[in-house]
Amino acid sequence: MKKVLIFGGSGMVGRHLIRKLTKNNHLVTVVTRNLHQKGAILKTQGNPGYIEIVEANVFDEEQLNNFPLLLYMKGTPDFPQCGFSAKVCGILKASGKRFAFVNILEDPELRDGLKSYSNWPTFPQLYINGELVGGSDIVEQMYQAGELEKLLSSVDPSD
Repeated sequence: MKKVLIFGGSGMVGRHLIRKLTKNNHLVTVVTRNLHQKGAILKTQGNPGYIEIVEANVFDEEQLNNFPLLLYMKGTPDFPQCGFSAKVCGILKASGKRFAFVNILEDPELRDGLKSYSNWPTFPQLYINGELVGGSDIVEQMYQAGELEKLLSSVDPSD
């Protein structure tokens, strides 16, 4: 019996490959970022007991460590893809602070992983010094109350 490691596996090609391998009595380990795809993957099984599904968290905490002011958003600061992302970008630009961003629309698995990590279901998500501040409404309220400026002053200007 051979052991085979597959990343993904929920797509048509992945399911076909899993079916073929398990029918030939190979032990298949599927590493997926979307555990909700487990049912679709298991239905493709050609031989019961020859498949193992492992969840991998796609979200990389290193991003939070490397960028003290980080916005996970829909789109980019120059071309936001939703009004909420546009609002937070406008607030950050008005602050004059340099910030990093990640377009979560480019990677659905990242988007799902970040929702799990943060326990926050919507985007944008603003992180300051590795801590989740919140989404558009919270950032706007903090900005209007002057609280965001205090928090942003904790960000090292050289970063």
